[in-house]
Amino acid sequence: YTALHWIAKHGDLCALQDLVSGAQKAGIALDVNVRSSCGYTPLHLAAIHGHQGVIKLLVQRLASRVNIRDCSGKKPWQYLKSNVSGETWQLLGAPRGKPIFPVYSLVQSSSPARKVKSREVSRNVTRKTSLAALLKTQHNKWKLASQYEKIHTSKEREQYSD
Repeated sequence: YTALHWIAKHGDLCALQDLVSGAQKAGIALDVNVRSSCGYTPLHLAAIHGHQGVIKLLVQRLASRVNIRDCSGKKPWQYLKSNVSGETWQLLGAPRGKPIFPVYSLVQSSSPARKVKSREVSRNVTRKTSLAALLKTQHNKWKLASQYEKIHTSKEREQYSD
């Protein structure tokens, strides 16, 4: 975790500009694609926290690579939220032509006609028990039987031992 990671996480654009200009004056090369222990680059962190100004500076001025995947296999654009501008989506190389967010309403109408239809559909649904449920009952039977045997045999030993 570097100073670049910290600045990108907190979205401090002025601090990032100061760091870059200070490094240039000192002749120090900044590795803007350096990874944290989780594989995050500063660009990943800026995308996670929605800092569009930092994203723009990292990509356009510092040539940060947008195709690096973190340890989860995600590229920076995959962390963007829906309220981020289209320009930022394009900067990070999000795929074009695919709706990333649903274009239909997530809340369905609760009209009486829809409720009747859903009841009809639910009547036709058959429910079958899973293999795990069947094995669970058998396992419980075995467990109870073994506990019964332990109790029963210990009582017999007490009766026959003098």
